[in-house]
Amino acid sequence: EYLDKISLKTYKLKVRKIIAATGVHNLPGNYQKKSSKMKYSGGAHLILKGDPLELQNNAVLLPRTEDDRVMFVLPWLGNTIVGTTDTKTFSGTLDRPFANNNDKDYLVRHIKKYFNVDELTYISSWSGIRALLDSSSNSTKSISRGHFINLIETGFVQIAGGKLTGFRLIAQEALQKVFNKKFDLKKLKFVDDIVNLSDTYTTDEFEFTVKHYCVAKPTDYLLRRTHISWFNENGALKTLKRITNEYFTNEQYEESYKELVEEGLVS
Repeated sequence: EYLDKISLKTYKLKVRKIIAATGVHNLPGNYQKKSSKMKYSGGAHLILKGDPLELQNNAVLLPRTEDDRVMFVLPWLGNTIVGTTDTKTFSGTLDRPFANNNDKDYLVRHIKKYFNVDELTYISSWSGIRALLDSSSNSTKSISRGHFINLIETGFVQIAGGKLTGFRLIAQEALQKVFNKKFDLKKLKFVDDIVNLSDTYTTDEFEFTVKHYCVAKPTDYLLRRTHISWFNENGALKTLKRITNEYFTNEQYEESYKELVEEGLVS
């Protein structure tokens, strides 16, 4: 039995195989004891407009900050991303973390220190939580970033740990484990399609993603199929309003607005 959180309808399914990709969550109910146990590592990020630090398409790694964290500065699709790893605490929830004022002040302070700039403005901020396989180590820095395919019972596996960059390998190994046969990887056209989407709203591209890439609500497009909300101030509220006026209802606008607030993109 499962709940569709968009339609709020409950469905019952009978299945022969299960692949549980629950991210930061352990398995529920009777499967908690068999579930892989997770430890969480937060990371806050700022997006700077353009190349204000004059990286010229280079990346900078700061291996040791004042509190022993790792910090990086990277060019990202015409803008600049500044981020940290291994933050012990985070704001928001496991499903919706966000960079709080302390996180943002921390990043700004370090950039000013290492890049010798007096003023620094950012267009958006966000936070992520990495779900790491729990170990006896107290430090998340020393925990493997690798993934683990946990066989819960015959025909039922759980994906735990891992990184987004390895999503295809994780999927391949999970399928091989649950079906006990080989699966080959082939080039996926949609990866290029998504990467090449512009970060300015167009009706053609929006309709393309709705048709092909499971866009069920405006924020699927703004946050997860493009970078429009990340690369525009205040979560691209004007674009959200335009999309909902053309395709969605006022209720869906309010839900999307709330989601942008919970992501920390709208002040």
